[in-house]
Amino acid sequence: MYGTWTDAGGANENLPINCVTWYEAMAFCIWDGGYLPTEAEWNYAAAGGDQQRAFPWSNPAGQLTLESAHAAYSDGSNCGGSAAPCPGLVEVGTKPLGDGRFGQTDLAGNVFEPLLDVYAAPYTNPCMDCSTVKVTPDYHGIRGGSARDLAMHLRTAHRDLEGPLNRNWDLGVRCARAP
Repeated sequence: MYGTWTDAGGANENLPINCVTWYEAMAFCIWDGGYLPTEAEWNYAAAGGDQQRAFPWSNPAGQLTLESAHAAYSDGSNCGGSAAPCPGLVEVGTKPLGDGRFGQTDLAGNVFEPLLDVYAAPYTNPCMDCSTVKVTPDYHGIRGGSARDLAMHLRTAHRDLEGPLNRNWDLGVRCARAP
């Protein structure tokens, strides 16, 4: 309904890819020379590594400042369900005050990002390879919050889940790359 992804270029080229299933996100990342990040990889980037940031932009790490200059997120008015995106999707990279420690942009807000991992609750402890990867129709983890979500969903530690065949306007894709 509010999809930005099309086979041909158009007016939405600078918006995040959205309305893709987990399988399409995985295929896109492979096509683009990357892969879906594991939950541990995504969390490491968003938390600023050993800094353990509350939000990707938090500096110092415990700083809880959140403004519209950091991310696209909801203030709670007229959002949710099948309502139109609010405040709406914004072009990728237009919130530089929200950049993470390592330079990644849009780690919080705009669209949720699917993970390679199947959603595991609680976390496996002790963590051996720090991922829960298996070929199943189970829910996969998603991180980062979206333009529909309240501030608490943008916190680095917030976890959610999504079915691998689901396609929503607030679900996008982020690819990781080997160093």
